[in-house]
Amino acid sequence: MPPVLMLLALALVVLLSCCATSEVTRLARQHDEHVYALWTLPDSPMEFLTRNCPARDGGEDWGAERDLDVPNRSDCVNVAGTRNAADSEFWTFELHRIKRVTYYWAIPLSPWYKSDDTRTVGIVGARERCESVRLRMDLKPRGVSGNDAMHMTKAPCEGPKYFRRPPLNATGSAPPQPTTATSNQESAPTPLQTTAPSPPLVLAPPPLPQPSSRSDLMASATPTPPQPLSGPAQAWILGQWNSLAGMSGSVDGLAHFAFRREGSEIKWIMIRSGWFSGVQTTQKASGSVNKISESDLELVGKYDSSNLGNVAGQPLRHSFTRDGDTLKGYELANDGTQSTLSLKRGQ
Repeated sequence: MPPVLMLLALALVVLLSCCATSEVTRLARQHDEHVYALWTLPDSPMEFLTRNCPARDGGEDWGAERDLDVPNRSDCVNVAGTRNAADSEFWTFELHRIKRVTYYWAIPLSPWYKSDDTRTVGIVGARERCESVRLRMDLKPRGVSGNDAMHMTKAPCEGPKYFRRPPLNATGSAPPQPTTATSNQESAPTPLQTTAPSPPLVLAPPPLPQPSSRSDLMASATPTPPQPLSGPAQAWILGQWNSLAGMSGSVDGLAHFAFRREGSEIKWIMIRSGWFSGVQTTQKASGSVNKISESDLELVGKYDSSNLGNVAGQPLRHSFTRDGDTLKGYELANDGTQSTLSLKRGQ
């Protein structure tokens, strides 16, 4: 191709890209909304929305604030928020940033710590999908100072929110756009003392293997397909379990759990009575076993009834470690409150 034609073709590509970006910005302003970055993970149907495209090359950009560092993400495209229910739905949650104080950006003066600054992470789809991702990102990452019970997210997911997908071109894909981050908040660090960029976050709850490299950062954020839980290896959980004294979760009293098989799933119900903030209460909850092994157990569900207002319908999660006929763990409420909960097999 002659050089002149090559230059004309290049100019046309740049012009079309600029027009597409301008249209996205115009649409977002029309609805008094933000421009979001839409991206996915390889071999995963999960779609993420952040304010900026995540870093992919492992490098740091002091001129722009990165939402996340995801070396293996797909190409990132800009989309416009619309507040229009006819467009694609997504839900968001706030994820705390991890920082440490350094000298001249190199010499650490403090360990990594959870900061008050947060970044917004959006999950395309219904609220349940967003919550499944948020719960995995809520646990304290490896190498960060603080108690293991700290929460890295602000619960629960908020929404629904909406965005307009970019139109497809003749090949069936979205038009190309720059994949580098263009920050909406410029923040240059001070020359002597500043906060260093966050290390990769561990997104999978223990005892699952934790990422050992930056390329594994978001791998566990995508919920895995449900696995059959009714095999012989999971039979140990079936039956009745009762709470230990002083370890009945958010209510000071006694809790009874019952586990049973339903097809390929294991279901649970809980009846709990006692005192909550000086008020006597009775609660009923139910759900399913989310994960189970010979040593660990995770339950997800919701409250079915309670004599206290605004409790019924609220989600909750239980996480246990098995020690013979005893389960030691905690209960995680919808507002992020964590309470000690331990169970012993009933007679």
